[in-house]
Parts: sequence; structure tokens; C-alpha cells
Amino acid sequence: MNTLLRSAALLSLFAVIMASTAAAKGPATKVFVVNQADSTVSLVDLTTMKEIRVIHVGASPYFASVSGDQTTLAVAVEGDQKVKFYDTKNFQLKGELTVGKMYAEHMMEFPDGKRFMLANRYGNAILIIGYESMQIEERIPDVSSPHNIRLGGTERYVYATSKTNPGISVIDVQTRKVVRFISTKYIPRGLAGSVDDRYFYCGANWISGMFMYETETGKFVRFIQTPLPHKETTVLENTYHGFEAVNDSIVLGTFEGLSALDVMNTHTGAVVFRTENVAMPSAVLAWPGKPGWYVFTNMKSSTVQTFQLTKDYKIDLGPAVKCGTGRIELPKRFCFFWG
Repeated sequence: MNTLLRSAALLSLFAVIMASTAAAKGPATKVFVVNQADSTVSLVDLTTMKEIRVIHVGASPYFASVSGDQTTLAVAVEGDQKVKFYDTKNFQLKGELTVGKMYAEHMMEFPDGKRFMLANRYGNAILIIGYESMQIEERIPDVSSPHNIRLGGTERYVYATSKTNPGISVIDVQTRKVVRFISTKYIPRGLAGSVDDRYFYCGANWISGMFMYETETGKFVRFIQTPLPHKETTVLENTYHGFEAVNDSIVLGTFEGLSALDVMNTHTGAVVFRTENVAMPSAVLAWPGKPGWYVFTNMKSSTVQTFQLTKDYKIDLGPAVKCGTGRIELPKRFCFFWG
């Protein structure tokens, strides 16, 4: 078997394993939504689209993550410079980890479900923290001022945007090392790896479009120019905030500043569908265990919302639910929960 066939076979096997795992676990039933402006995290039931709990966690929470066994919620709380750990049964505080100065630190669950990664901008590192130990168990150094971190589709690589140095770090999950830093001419914003990790995608402030790069070489592949929403003629600073790869040719993008949700074809470079019936959309993620369905947040309306992506790549918006205490909540990031 030649290298290409072997790679294709491995990717197919990986896809089957991931699909089987998701099916066995069933669809995620809830999400924890981080309300950055009102110091809370909302627990939203996706089956009823109702907010069922609001947890007060401290000033300026930014990201959250749930352990693989669904027993622990970890929240990065910038105002307190800590990660706080909560019991998902009673939402009591289990412990805290002081990290130090924080700014827009993203989190993501480690593949083993026992730990999570935290971008540590001021330490130029990614921290691997245990849900049970509530301690830093490993540190990946030499990551340039990391901000947004995303695990690629095959879980081989972690991608990290730099907040101060124009570029993106590509990190090998197994070796815990930065294998390459890909320089860009802009500070990247928004990030996603392709389903096979051959490419990654990002945006940039003041630019209406999405950049595509080759992971192995760092080679620039293409730029997908997108029209401004609502017939606007002037681009705003905040453009695309979130990206999510659907398959090897389709990527979703949330156009935050001018309120649009796009479906982009990376092969043709075209926007194949757009809905403008959104309100400053932020994060967008595939709904685990529910193929074809996605969840995203609207910052302007302080809501979390679902949608179905049809077979011809059109967006069928589902219901939205308000999050937080009723002030300006700014719900950006969220994580799924099977509890």
C-alpha cells in the first residue's frame, strides 16, 4: 500500500472510530455558556432550549471546559487570574488554580478527557491542567503569546494564534512541541483546523474574508474574499470571530462585527450560503452526536442558538435562548455537557 492510500485508510478508520464514539455517547444535551460581561456561566438545555441555571464565577470569565467524565467544570476567570473548578452535580466550587495575569485565554479539552489546555499568553506557553488534580501537569513552551487554540480534526495537531506576533503555532499533540510557526502579515483572529488536518483556516481584523494555509508546509493556499453583510460599504474592525470545518470543502464562519453566518467552499473560494438573521455571532461549533447540527452564540442579543446545515449547505436556524442575568452579558464561548 503506498503512502497516499495508507493515509487515506487511516483517516477513514479515524472517522469511523470518531463517529462510533459519538454515537455511543449520544448527542450532547446541554451547553455551558460563558457570559463575559456579567461574571456568570449559564447552563442551557439544548433539548428544551431553556436556561436552567446561572453560576456566578467571578469577574470577566472567558472560557470553560468540562472533563470527559462530565463531573468537573473548569472556568478561566480573568478578573481573578484563576481557573476555577466546579462540581457539575451541585455547582459547588471544588478548587482554584492561580495562573497569573490573563487576557482572553482560550481553553480546550485534551483528547484523553482528563486534562485541558489553557493558552498562557504572558508565559508564551500552553498549559496542560488536570481536572482532578486542579494543577498544571505539563507546560508546552515556546508558543508565541497564544490566544485562540483549536484541536485539529485528527487530534494530531493543536493550532494557536498569536496575540502579538503575526502568525500561528502548530503543535504536535504527542511530542508537546511546536513543530512550526507560520508567519502571517496580520494578527490572526478566529481559527479552525480541517477535518484531516491538512489545512487550517483563520481570519483577521479589518479584513472581510478567510485565509487558508497548508499545515505541513505553512504554505498560503488561498484567501476567500467575502462580501460585506447587510449591503455595508465599510468593513469594521471585528470581522470573522469563529470558524468550524464541516468537511474537506466546507467551512462555517461567524462574521461578528456586521452580523452574518456564512458557509464557505474552500475549493471554489465562494460563499455558498449566508444568513444575516443573527446578532453579532461569535463562537460556532458542531453539535456532538447530532450530525448536521451546530450551536453558536449571538453577542448582541445575548443568546445561544442552534441551526441545521442542510445537504445542499443552507442554514436552517433553530431557536435561541437568552443567557445571563439580564445585563450586557456578551456570551462568546461555550462547551458541551452530557450531564
